[in-house]
Amino acid sequence: MTESVEQFYDQQWSSQQLAQEANTILLMFDSAISYSYSLLGNLQGKKLLEIGCGSGQQALYFSSKGSLVTAIDISEECLNSVRNLIKKHAVKNIQVQNMDAHSLQFPDNSFEIIYLNSVLMHADKEKMLRECHRVLAPGGSIIIIEPLQYSPPMMVYRLFSSYRKTNPDYMSISQFKRFAPYFSTFQHQEFYFFSLVSLPFFRFQNTTHAVRLSKQLEKLDNLLIHIFPPLRHLYWVSVVQYHK
Repeated sequence: MTESVEQFYDQQWSSQQLAQEANTILLMFDSAISYSYSLLGNLQGKKLLEIGCGSGQQALYFSSKGSLVTAIDISEECLNSVRNLIKKHAVKNIQVQNMDAHSLQFPDNSFEIIYLNSVLMHADKEKMLRECHRVLAPGGSIIIIEPLQYSPPMMVYRLFSSYRKTNPDYMSISQFKRFAPYFSTFQHQEFYFFSLVSLPFFRFQNTTHAVRLSKQLEKLDNLLIHIFPPLRHLYWVSVVQYHK
């Protein structure tokens, strides 16, 4: 049975076990996230919009770099978790709002950076990216981390994943390219092919060993994509940057 995205994530963030699962995914995405951060440049004083703020850990990172962060999500339970994190760390430069990113309640050109992690699979992609383009200031950038559609191991895993309840529509590189004409520049980098072997270890073993194994296999992934670039379409995750 299909659940609304809001219902699914309200349930997820009301459960400590499921919230911990979301943080495990952040750990599995470590290399992709680190790469996405390298695209941000100097965040000091920059107005940053995070769409789909999850555990709040990434908003906390942006805040620590001096960014003025606005974090939005459609799940009130998610936002409660983020508020608790803000209170725990006594952070002053993060604001949270319950908002649907298909209709952003901000003026044109409001933000210098927009950041999304695993959001577009739940969205009307064109409508959301048009809204992102509208509120993005000239010269600003959109950074996106998104699971890709055609990774063979993940296609099997998704048959059993709890996320299937939301009927996700995963992105492809060709879809990202289709939106490129809205922007002045577009670039992308893909992650995780052989390194997907490490995923069961994140679930059932010590994460230290899982991270070590993943890092070793990522070296093979990087070599493979260099030798045979078309294989990037079968990788798990893409990091995309659009400039306005």
